[in-house]
Amino acid sequence: MRRYLILAGIMMAGSVHADYVGYTPSYLVSNDVADPDGPTESLSDFVPISGAVVWDMTKYTRLWTEYHFVDLEINATTENIGQTITSHGALVSYQRKFAWSRSFKPWVGVGLGYDVAEFKGRHTIDVDGYLDQRFDDREVSFMSLHVNVAHEWKVSSDLYWGLYGDLNFANDDAFDGMKFGVSLFYDL
Repeated sequence: MRRYLILAGIMMAGSVHADYVGYTPSYLVSNDVADPDGPTESLSDFVPISGAVVWDMTKYTRLWTEYHFVDLEINATTENIGQTITSHGALVSYQRKFAWSRSFKPWVGVGLGYDVAEFKGRHTIDVDGYLDQRFDDREVSFMSLHVNVAHEWKVSSDLYWGLYGDLNFANDDAFDGMKFGVSLFYDL
């Protein structure tokens, strides 16, 4: 728990000199869990706890940092391992603005993420729905490569809303996939 508080504290301290602070809820779409004991169903779920801090580096480049918390459950089947997943993570992404038209100038970026995930209650069930096999809980810390795109629209002098997508590739024994979300940023 202490490392999660340290991570959140670093992001909050950094937000003092940031250009934008925002809320970035998202939806995980077909994320795959690399379970060492067998296959799992793809996980898809809403992630309501996510925030970002953005620093403009130049007119066309910026640094996007994000903290996210994932808490979801994958159902067990006769072939797939069911489990509860809790994950805390951070992402740092370097983004560049591309002016495709006068009103559409998306930010495209690449970054690195670090997550700590706990996989608990790992099990399979038999054809009648009863517990078939239990597996030990596990905790994994992992790095991931992220490719993302974002676009914001100005709502008022200090407020922006936007859409973003993120594709992540994690190392072994973790989960990777994509997410889409909305953002609401306040210009500091």
